[in-house]
Amino acid sequence: MIFKDGKATVELADGSRVLSAIKSRKMYIVELDKMPPKTLTVQSNRKSASFDIWHQCLAHTGADTICEMISK
Repeated sequence: MIFKDGKATVELADGSRVLSAIKSRKMYIVELDKMPPKTLTVQSNRKSASFDIWHQCLAHTGADTICEMISK
């Protein structure tokens, strides 16, 4: 993962971009419209993560915030 100028980018070893995000306050917002279609397809085949996993991955963000993220 590369963090630079308020942006985060995930690239494969061949240099192709898998994911990009823009920093907003203290959180990075993933730019879904700029993700390669294959990335979304691969992720959709994975088992859904539990609420507890999301809570931990998002730095123990509150339940209301996680539910708002899911709804949007």
